[in-house]
Amino acid sequence: MIVLDVLPDEQLMRTLEKQRRNGRNDYPIRSVWNSIIAGIVYLTFRS
Repeated sequence: MIVLDVLPDEQLMRTLEKQRRNGRNDYPIRSVWNSIIAGIVYLTFRS
């Protein structure tokens, strides 16, 4: 199961994107969020 598919984060993403509005988009919110989650999953399940 892919964590990102079951994580209920859509409302959070929409809220953060709305707050950013027309600000700089050097680091897209969804990409950064996905990277953070991937890092947590990697650290949690590495052996």
